[in-house]
Amino acid sequence: MGLKAELREKTGSGASTRDRNEGRLPAVIYGHGAEPQNVTLDSLEVGLLIRDQGENAVFDVDVNGKKQQVLLKGIQRSAIKRQLLSVDLQTIIAGEKITVNIPVVLEDGPSRTLGTVEQHLSEVEVKTTPNNIPSEFVLDTSSLEIGDNLTVADLTIPADIEVVTDPTYTVASVAAPQAEEEEETTAGDEVSEPEVIGEADEEE
Repeated sequence: MGLKAELREKTGSGASTRDRNEGRLPAVIYGHGAEPQNVTLDSLEVGLLIRDQGENAVFDVDVNGKKQQVLLKGIQRSAIKRQLLSVDLQTIIAGEKITVNIPVVLEDGPSRTLGTVEQHLSEVEVKTTPNNIPSEFVLDTSSLEIGDNLTVADLTIPADIEVVTDPTYTVASVAAPQAEEEEETTAGDEVSEPEVIGEADEEE
């Protein structure tokens, strides 16, 4: 999939807002020592690209008739609506290794009856070629028992992909479920009211 980019004449927050209102997404193309280019892309096309290829999409971008292969990087979204605000595009060369973050997805299965699976690491950093970027790594946690854990080293990763993240980092573990606090009902002893003893009148 290829996208067509338009050079931006003006930059800054005001210009970016106008671009987004017109359906254009601000972007920067950089890499390999070249001068960064400020451009805009069709917002809808970028959204479809991310949906279909993920946040590590590799594609061609056409700037004034010059095509470059780029890697989608640095996606900025609005805090609440998660709308696209801007993206960075890193130029790449076929065959060169690039560094990307790959999501980790846990698969626990329906058979778990004890413990709660906790995910400690949501993605791992790897080095690979542009045409060899996996969409995700799947980690099976169904055999784990309470107290067990899996690390980056337990991920199934192809031999031609170099893992940058420390292999000893914990990805997932199984913790004991928190016991619900039960209110103790204590039967109270009947407390008799103290007898008020008045002072006796002294007889003279």
